[in-house]
Amino acid sequence: MPRFLLDENVSPRIAKHLTLVHGIDVVAFPKVARPGTSDADVKALARRLGRVLITLDSDFSALANLIGPTPPGIIWLHPPPSLRTLEGEKRMLDRFFESEAVDLDLENSIVEITAFASFILYPKPK
Repeated sequence: MPRFLLDENVSPRIAKHLTLVHGIDVVAFPKVARPGTSDADVKALARRLGRVLITLDSDFSALANLIGPTPPGIIWLHPPPSLRTLEGEKRMLDRFFESEAVDLDLENSIVEITAFASFILYPKPK
């Protein structure tokens, strides 16, 4: 399993949850960077740390598509308004890591996680 970095817009409590429940190595943003870091610098930081970025920011999928899918991968957590809570985001990530992440090359992919399914945005499915 790859290691992960939570973006600034993802609660640090998600890191604790993913570590306790799934045994995943996750670092919360405040531990490694200052608030207001640009998207490009966050992506560069994740690459430097060798961590897949988990974000609520749709700009990262667009940014990655523009500058290329260089590692690390990006997981775009895309909850509907009803799940934009800590518990809702935990449930979406739990589903993803329990059943969908197993067969994915997360370090070289861009994945969108929605309320009911996950979609590989890059590489484009054939």
